[in-house]
Amino acid sequence: MLTAYPIDKDSLKAEFMAYSDYVPVTSLILSLTNENDCCSQMMALQTEDSMIHFVIGPETRVIDCRRLLLGLRVTAFYDRSLPAPLIYPP
Repeated sequence: MLTAYPIDKDSLKAEFMAYSDYVPVTSLILSLTNENDCCSQMMALQTEDSMIHFVIGPETRVIDCRRLLLGLRVTAFYDRSLPAPLIYPP
């Protein structure tokens, strides 16, 4: 038996709006360091304003499975709707 559910515009809009929370950061990779486990690394990118660190883990998607190397220009995305630790007080 097939069950059909009506698609309401609000849920459809919420699904597509989820991508609008991602912010791109394009820069050269300044450093790659291994974390405490075997499956994650820390990548540092320098922007005009500051240095941004990204954790690369098993769930990270790399287009075309390219190997990440120092000096490689990359575009990384972060979700601005998630909480992030602040290093400096306001």
